[in-house]
Parts: sequence; C-alpha cells; structure tokens
Amino acid sequence: MNFIIRKFFNAYHGEESSVLLLFIFGLCLGVFLASFDLGSTVLFLDVFDSENLPKAFMLSGVLGLVLTIAYSYLHLRISFAKLAGIFILLLSGTYLFLYYQYEIYQSPGIVELAFILVVPSGIIIVMIFNGLLNALFDIGQLKRVSTTIDLGIVSAAAGFLFSAEWIKNYFDLQTSQFMVIGAVSGFIALIILTIIIFQFERLNELQVSAQYVGYNNKYKRLLKDRYFVLLSLFVMCAAITLIFVDFYFFSVVHEQYAVADESADEMLRFLSLFMGAVIVSAFAIHAFVSRWAIQQYGMKAALLILPTLLFLGMGIAFGVGFYFGHTIASDTFFLFFIVIIACKLVGNVLKTGLQVPVFKFYFLPINSLLRFDLQSKVEGTVSAFSFVLGGGVLLAIAEIEQFDFLYYPFLIAIFVALWVIAAFKINSVYRELLKQSLDKQQDLIQHEKRLSESYLEQLVTGIFDQDREKMPRYMNVLNILDPVTYKKVLVKLLDVEDTYVQEMALRQASDLCLLNAIPVLEKIMESKYYPVLRTADLILNVYNKLRGAEFRLEKIKYIEQLTLSKLTDERIFGALLTAYAAEEMKGKLLNKLFRDPNMEVRYHTVTAAAGSDNLDLHHNLIEKLNSPAYSNAAVSAIVATGEQLFHMLETAFFLLGQDQKTQLRIVQIYGRVGSERAVELLLKKLNYPNQNVMAEVLEALSKCGHTLDDAESLQIRTELDEVCNTAIWNMSALLDLQRIGCSELLSNALEKEIQTNYENIFRLLALIYDPKSVELVKKNINSGDVEEAEFASELLDVFVSDEIKPMLIPILSTTNYAEKVQRLKFRFPTEPMKKHEVLVNLVQRDYKWVNRWTKACALRELTETKHSDDKAVFAANIVNPDSILRETASEAIYNFYKEDLDGYYLRFKDQSRYIMTSETIHKIIEERTREKQEMPVMKFDIIAFLDTVPDFEKISGLVLSEIAKNMEVLKFKEGEVIETYDNVRLMHYYVIFSGSLSLYTDEIHFEDYTKNQFLHNLDWINKKMPNIELRAKEDIVLFRIKQQDFNELMSFNDEIPRSILSKAGIKIQQKKPEMMLT
Repeated sequence: MNFIIRKFFNAYHGEESSVLLLFIFGLCLGVFLASFDLGSTVLFLDVFDSENLPKAFMLSGVLGLVLTIAYSYLHLRISFAKLAGIFILLLSGTYLFLYYQYEIYQSPGIVELAFILVVPSGIIIVMIFNGLLNALFDIGQLKRVSTTIDLGIVSAAAGFLFSAEWIKNYFDLQTSQFMVIGAVSGFIALIILTIIIFQFERLNELQVSAQYVGYNNKYKRLLKDRYFVLLSLFVMCAAITLIFVDFYFFSVVHEQYAVADESADEMLRFLSLFMGAVIVSAFAIHAFVSRWAIQQYGMKAALLILPTLLFLGMGIAFGVGFYFGHTIASDTFFLFFIVIIACKLVGNVLKTGLQVPVFKFYFLPINSLLRFDLQSKVEGTVSAFSFVLGGGVLLAIAEIEQFDFLYYPFLIAIFVALWVIAAFKINSVYRELLKQSLDKQQDLIQHEKRLSESYLEQLVTGIFDQDREKMPRYMNVLNILDPVTYKKVLVKLLDVEDTYVQEMALRQASDLCLLNAIPVLEKIMESKYYPVLRTADLILNVYNKLRGAEFRLEKIKYIEQLTLSKLTDERIFGALLTAYAAEEMKGKLLNKLFRDPNMEVRYHTVTAAAGSDNLDLHHNLIEKLNSPAYSNAAVSAIVATGEQLFHMLETAFFLLGQDQKTQLRIVQIYGRVGSERAVELLLKKLNYPNQNVMAEVLEALSKCGHTLDDAESLQIRTELDEVCNTAIWNMSALLDLQRIGCSELLSNALEKEIQTNYENIFRLLALIYDPKSVELVKKNINSGDVEEAEFASELLDVFVSDEIKPMLIPILSTTNYAEKVQRLKFRFPTEPMKKHEVLVNLVQRDYKWVNRWTKACALRELTETKHSDDKAVFAANIVNPDSILRETASEAIYNFYKEDLDGYYLRFKDQSRYIMTSETIHKIIEERTREKQEMPVMKFDIIAFLDTVPDFEKISGLVLSEIAKNMEVLKFKEGEVIETYDNVRLMHYYVIFSGSLSLYTDEIHFEDYTKNQFLHNLDWINKKMPNIELRAKEDIVLFRIKQQDFNELMSFNDEIPRSILSKAGIKIQQKKPEMMLT
C-alpha cells in the first residue's frame, strides 16, 4: 500500500500518511466549494437579473475583507489547527443556516447572501489548504507532491460538477440542497483535519512570532513598501478585470437562460459542465504547461499571457456584439454568448493554471518568516478589496444611463493596460531585489573565495580556528602540501593565545631555523604579560637560538662548513640557514646540496631555494617536479618565487616527451600564482589535446578567479553543455540501475560521478560569470535549506544568459533525478536501458565522462550478467593501460573463458609493449590456482576494503584506486618485525587488513593498531621518537604505501587530506594526549 501511495503521489518514505490524508482532505474541500458555488450561482441568476451583480460583487468583497483580515489577525495569535477548524466550522455552519433560512422563508435575500459568500469562502478555503501544505512540507516537497495533492480538490470538484445534474435528478434534489452537500463535505473535512492535527502535533503550535510578523507586516509599513504596492496593484488590476469578465459572463448566462425562459435545470447543466471544464483545464495547464512556459518564455512572459488574451478576446467580443448583436433579442446572440464564454474560460483557466503558480515566485525575495503572512494579505485581503472596488465601479457605471452594456470591453482594456504595466513593474523590481540580495550576500562573502580558492588556501585560513587536539595533524598536512606556506603559518602561530599551540609553533620554529620569527618573539618578550607566560622560558631559548643562527649567517665560511659536514643534521641546518643567505651564496651552496646523498637534506634544500634568482636553482627545482619525494616542496618553492620561472616552466611544459605529471604540476603552479601572466599562459592551454591537462587548466583558471570574455568563453559554454548532458545521462543510468538493482559500489560510484558533474558545472560557470555570484548560488543549493535552494534558481535567472537558462535551471533545481531527466528530455534525450546496456555503455564511454573507478565497478558487475557479447568487452580491456580495469577484465575471462586467457598470455608474453598485460594475466592465473585466499591481491578488492577504513570514508572510489595502485600487500606472522625506522618522520603509511601490530620506540611499547586502522605519523609533531619498530602482535595482513607516494597523491587529490583531517583529534582525545608535545 505504501509503495502505491509513494508511486502515485511522487512521495518519499515517511510521507505516505501525510499526502494521503491531505488528498482526502482535498476531496472534501473540492465538493465543499463546488457544490455551494454551483447551487448559489444558479439560484442567484435564476432569481436576480444582471443589475444586481455589481452590488453582490461589492458586498462579496466587503465580506471577504472582513474574513481575510480576521484570518490574518488570528493566524499570528492562535495555532493553525484552531484557526482552520474555526473557519471550516463557521463556513459549514453558515451553509446549513442559509439553506434552512431559504427553505423556511424562500427569501431572495438569502439567495443573494449565499452568492455573496461564494468568493470569500473560496479565498478562505484556499488560504487554509495552502497554509496546511506549507505547515507540513517544505518548498522542495511541495514542488514534488503538490500537484497530485491538488488533484484531490480538482477531481472531487470536477467529479461533482460533471455529475451534478445526474445527482440532482437521481436523488430528486432541489438546487438549494447543494448547500447541504457543501456543509456535509465541510464537516467531513473537519474530521479529516482533526485526524491530521492528531498526527502532526506541530499544527497545534504557533508557526511564527506574532510580534515579529505583526510589526513588519503592518499595513502602514507595507503601504510604504514599493514591492508590496506593486504586487497589490497587479492583483487588483487582474481581479477587477476578471470581475468585469465575470459580470459579462453572468449577464449573458442570465440572458440566455433566465430571460429566454429556459429552465433553471438547463442553466445548472450548462454551469456545472462549464465550471467542471474550467477546473480540469486549469489543472492541466498548471500540471503540464506552466513550468514549460516559465522555462521557455520566462516569468514575465507567463504573466502577460492572460491579459493579452483577454484584451484580444474582449476586442472580439465588442466586434461580434456590435455587428451581430449582444442581447437575447438578436437572432445571432449565440455568437456573442460563445465569445464571452470563451473569455471567461480563458480567464479562469489561465488565472488558476498559470498566473497563480507563476505569481508565487514573486514572493521568494521576501523574508521566509514574513512571506506566508504577506502572501495571505496580497492574495486574500487585496483580492477581497478588489471585489469591493470592482463592484463599486460597476455600480457607478450602472448609474450612467448612456453607458451601453457593449462598451464594457473599453473599461476592461484600461484595466488590462494597468495590469500589463504592473506586470512589467513587479518583474523589474523583482529582478532588482534579487540583484540586491545577490550583492548583499556577495558582500558577506567578499573575504571568501570558495570557488576561486584552493583547498590549500582553505586549510591555511581554517587552521587558526582549530582545537589544540587537531593542530598536530593539520600542521603536518599543511607541511606536506606546502612547506613554504607552512613556515609562514608557524610565524603567525607564535603569537596565539593558546600556549599549547604556541609551544608547538616555537619548537617547530626552532627546528626549522625560522629567522623571520625573531621580530615576533621580540614583540612578545616586550609585552607586559611575557613574564607570566607558561612558555616564557621556551620563548627565550628559541629566541637565543635564532639570534645565534642569525649571527652565524654573517660568517660565510661557517655556513659553507655546515653544508660540507659529514653529519646529516648539520647539513640540514646548513640548508635551512642558507635560505636567508645572500643571493650569490645561496645559489652556490644550495646547488651543491641538491646533489646531497641524504633525502632530508635535499628536501630542505628544495624549500630553501624559494625566492631565489639563481637560474641553476630554477633548473633544479623544475627537475624535482617529477619526483614524488620532492614535488610538493618544489611546487611550493616555485610558487613562492613567482613569475621569473614562467619562461623556463613553459619550455619544460612543451618539452618533447614531457610526462603528464610534470605538465599538471606546471599548470598547478600557474593556478596558485594567479597573476595576469599566469592566466594568460593558462588560456593558451585551453585547447591542449591532453584531456587531463585541459581539466587541470580549467581548475587552475577557476582558482585564479578569472572571468573569461565572450570570445574566450565559447569553448567553456560548449564544455558546459557537454557536462550537463553527461550529468543527465548519468542520472538516467543510475535510475535504470536502481530500478533493476545493482551493487552499492556501482551506485555510489555513479552518485560520485554526478557530484563531480555538479562541481564541474559550478567551476565552468565561475569562468564565464562573476565567481561570487556562482559561489552564492552553489552555497544556497548545498545549504540543505530548501528555501535557499529554491532561491538559488531565481538568483541564476539574474546573471545567467538566456541561452543556457533552459539547461541550467532544471539541472540545478531541488527536484529529484527522475524529474530532471524528464524536464530535459528534449534537450538531452535519454532512453530507459536494461542493466546490461547500462553496464556496457559505462565501460565503453569516453574517459572524459566516466572515470576509471566507475568503469571498473561496471566491468565487475558485468561479470555477473554472463552475456555472450561480453567476451569482446573483457578482451578489449585486458590490454587497458589502467591496472584495475586490466585485472578485472582478466579475472572475468579466467572465470568464463579460461582457455582463452591462456591463449592471450601466450600471445602477449613475448611482446614488450604488452608486458603489463602478460604480467596481469600471469598474476590472475597464479592467484586463482591457490587453494586459499587470505588477503586481497586484486586492486578492485583492495579499493573495496579501503572504502571501509574510517579515515578514508570521504574519499571517492576513483581516488582510492590511485592509492591502491601504489600499495604493497604485506603478510607477517605473530612476533615478526614488519619494519624499522631511524625516526618517526620517516615512517611510511599502513592500513591493516587483518590482525594487529604494536609500535615501539627505543624498544618501549608505544601503541597498538588493529584491523581497519590507518597507521601514520601525522598526529605527532615535535615528538622525538627514534628507533621506530613495527612488530606483528598477531598474524597480520596489511597494506603499505610509501610516504613520498602518498604525500604526492595528497597534493593532487584534495579529498585525501580533507578526509584524513575530518578525523583529526579523535584518537588523540582517546589515547595519550600527552604525546603531542615534548
């Protein structure tokens, strides 16, 4: 049952009861309104002539004013449950009272009163129903379920109207008894409302602050608000125009049926069918046309459709009435009758089906706390006031004897003109408000860059706000990613209030010989608080050490002797000190140290070369870009040096046979420098044939905060179209797989693909539009607040060009994947696919649009389909350059076509170009012939395991695959030594698959690590831990990745440091916090 409800109402799990109850509530309200409206109207037109209509309209407006003002007042002071109950009970009781009064007295005044009540009761019921929807659902949910919930009111009202004549005849009812049907429906609706209230207790609570809303939405204040006045003017012009159309309509109906002595039953038949057709047509327009019209022509055009058509219709009505007659006395009166009916039909259908849904968007710029109350005032109170004005105008005109009935179209034309002017004005002010909101929120993020900010910049900015327990890991990661920036951050941390963090920075400043820390330390020592600082002695010691180093810096021979020392520590100290030496000395000494046999010496030499003018040092730095051990430091040093290396970097980039990694590093450097020259060089690479390099160029350009001009942006717009197309295809593929069933790994991989598509969309938008505006839209969409996400779509409308709005707005809306695919089916057509088709397409799609990990997941799942055509797919991938795809394909062939795999091995084993393929096949055959598999050896299985490691939980499968490629599988027996290191700084990274190990320092047990743990040295800073030994506590299987390889991966993939840092401080708080510092 729940499944059927979710399917019918497009509801999610947990929403079943609410949508079903609201649907039933809507059924009751539909009959409630339709029955009373039909009965009252037929009685009024049968008893009164058209001269009484203006007075009835005006009194209807007066009553509507009283009811809507009372509703707005009580809405702020009592709960919605009480408010809705009171008004439904009041209206239902009034219906019964009017019926009994009419039955007793047969008074025309009762009929008039019933007709007067039609419009106010309709306004109040709509306000109650909308209020209930807003109370139970947010904007995103409403967009999804409101249409099918509205179907309750529509189907009940239309069903009753289409069958009204049959009901009347079958049950032998009087027309007046339709009021009783309405009253009974109202009482049933009240029962349903009570059930809803019991189920949702929040309806018994005040939803808003009466004081806040009452103060801000006072009529005195609102009348000074230009936007409110324009919204009200629009509603008034539209309402008065439609009142004139109603006057025309009811007049000709009266002429056709009452004056022509047709029976009231004939009038009832006509009105019931006409009103039913209006309701059904309006719903169809709302459900199937309104959104398309907005997307295709915009909100302003959608608002102008109705007044334009009414203007044309009234013009035709005047012409027909003038030439063919407009009274029942004319033989061709039916022509005039048909035109007026058509105008009434168009007016009511387009008002309900198009104008009302579009008009709601114009309330989005209003504060969400004030919006519903203000909307109630505009659509309720102002609408009711419009009836007063419209009725008053009609009454005034009725006093003019010379004014002929045929001339009303001229009055209508005046109000249509005002209506159109109001539409233009509110659209203009609406866009101004959106622009002001955009500018205001941009000012709030003026010091943030977000889209134009690298993860490294975010890390540096955020590091000062971290708790002391997290600082060691944060600082170590920063040191890995950018050692030059790390030193600058250390100097700033020397003057923080937290003495533990200050102590950490002091010890690091001492170890790294940061001479530029001396002025900061002098400032601290001059402070009156210095003597009472916990770190006062340490500050003095570090200051004396740095001053001593500064003094030795003047002795050239001393520094040279340090760099030639046999002791590694002295050569490291020499490299650190040389960073502050004169330029001639720096080039001479550092170029020599670049060839030092010790890796740590060379690493500190690379960082010390930052800012140098020496060409030989520049060459050495560029050479290190391809070395995992030094590439991060080299990039850091080159970025700090700046544009003077650009010429050499360009030469290196286009060097024949240059490897991709170096090219990517050079592009990264340009992005981090971010100067005009850097942007110029990046733009030249937009057409570079290597797709990975071009993607990195786009990333770097976005980090520069550069916005391309129209000529430059053509390629970006084409790329944006392709990314959106890919996103829709991925969504469609994911929906197909979810419908049929697929593995969680593949589903997650496709979800990540779609997330990447969205990131690329925002990145591309930031290149052709203001990055702050794009960041604001992204922030609102990702905020988790549905209101803000909806508002983001409107903000897009302000600055995005018209040509890409139909593509962007649907894809960035808050709707689900199925609706996005549906809305863009004409621009990016997709077809439902079987599972096998989806998998084959994923495997064979271009790498630009599907990453290697998603392909591997699809290829692995393809092995379970056992389709005869898959053999060719597997065979093609055994020569794939990617090891994961190669292994997965070879494993599939081994399982299904073992003899063929042996043949492939014989074919490829002696061909050097296929050496990786032959090694993979040999590995598969060897592993599958073993009796027992104690550990994962296939890269796919390793990735699946890494996905379960807590420290890696925020890392995508694609990035995990890069980690897995660099991992070694190790196996040890209990008590065996896994690895030893001279110092904890040199320790590699490990992930334990099974078993446990112990870490010893100087043969003292330090800590134990067990299954699924990530063993690293990132939580220790300033910790002197010599003679590290890792020993198996029990039989253990673990993965090792070399420190230099993992550190390099961190610099290429922000997900890795982001995920690792998300766990910072957790273990330290649980175990040995004293080990942070010595």
